Amino acid sequence: MEDAEDVVYSEFDHLALDERLRPFIDADDAYYEILLGDVITNHAMPLIETIIGSKLKVYSGQGFSQGADVELDDLCHEAATNLIAYLNNLRIGQIQTPIRVLEDFVAKTAFNVFNNYLRQKYPRRYSLKRRIQYLAKTSEDFDFWKDGSHKLVGFARWKGFAHAQNQSKRLADLRHDERAFVAARMDAQPVDERQQLPWLLANLFDWVDQPIEIDLLVDVSARLLKILDHPDEEISPTIEDKERKNSVPTQLEQREYLKIAWSEIVDLPSWQRKALLLNLKKDDVGVIDILPVCQIASPSEIADALEISIEELAQLWDRLPLPDAQIGEMLGIDSQKVINLRKSARERLERKMKKLLKR
Repeated sequence: MEDAEDVVYSEFDHLALDERLRPFIDADDAYYEILLGDVITNHAMPLIETIIGSKLKVYSGQGFSQGADVELDDLCHEAATNLIAYLNNLRIGQIQTPIRVLEDFVAKTAFNVFNNYLRQKYPRRYSLKRRIQYLAKTSEDFDFWKDGSHKLVGFARWKGFAHAQNQSKRLADLRHDERAFVAARMDAQPVDERQQLPWLLANLFDWVDQPIEIDLLVDVSARLLKILDHPDEEISPTIEDKERKNSVPTQLEQREYLKIAWSEIVDLPSWQRKALLLNLKKDDVGVIDILPVCQIASPSEIADALEISIEELAQLWDRLPLPDAQIGEMLGIDSQKVINLRKSARERLERKMKKLLKR
């Protein structure tokens, strides 16, 4: 896919521009509006709707969830607006990088809009997706590659395999029902082992015996690891909800609760704070991504809490949460010491939060 930042031209190269966009440059305002309407309606929107619509179906479960049709319209409108703004700036010379292939640029725009949506609405699944991508790119056992518009993950020895039009029965079943896989591969394994992402991916690929598209792999992995975001849900309070209201913050209070928790984390002793943040997770899934998304702490504030530079944090970000052995190497201590520090941090944090909630 063409990256708009690949090349910057000192002088605009009309011949490098997609031929459907060349008339834009010299058109008067009236004719430009006609050309723009044609490109958006006949070329851009069908592709935008296809990309965003297909991804919404994966992340909303089987078919669109309630309100997903509205989300589709909003996201498509946002992508189209971004594209129009880029084309306007291109026409008046504020952007010197030509769009060589219109479909590539439209697709990139749609993917960017959807990824931003995913990061905000499904932070835990977005975090899982980044972990899978990082693992696939850095592990000797796995790899990540593209086949046309399909982004595939599988064993490294499979790299270059084309996307299979006919899925294996096991992969087709996994889309809707993971019980056969769980019974065959997970039930007999210790909980600690089957919750490890490398173990899960290796067993999934071995089970289906073919590469899996990244979004489907995230969906299946999230279900198997019981990773739920419950985005924008309005749930009627149950008796259990009412009973725990005095000890656990309600959904409306959650952000304020996290802000207070963050301030207490910052006040932890240095090693406890680092042991906690470098392995910050819930249900074995990293959740540090939620802090910037929910505007609890910025990346620079997280870096300060870890006593590292923002550049060092950027290098670590895709690998978080880190295993205890690696945290130990960073702190110059053994893994058991890291575990003890994190346990102490959690106990101290829990005591402080309980006192604050009683006020």
